[in-house]
Amino acid sequence: MEKIKQLRMQSISELQTLYDELSKEIFELNNEKSLHRKLEKPHLFRSKKRKRAQVLTLLKEKGEKPRE
Repeated sequence: MEKIKQLRMQSISELQTLYDELSKEIFELNNEKSLHRKLEKPHLFRSKKRKRAQVLTLLKEKGEKPRE
């Protein structure tokens, strides 16, 4: 997991891309969970949600909104 200092040095477009990737990964994990499959690594939910929140915070600090 990247540290917040490394995330701060990234450009807005890189942060938005990272936000999109994390959202997609979280969606896929939720999809697996809803299909009643046992998740191999359930701890990924928390770590990916936390990182997405960090990226969202940085985007808001820079005055940008994530792409929807």
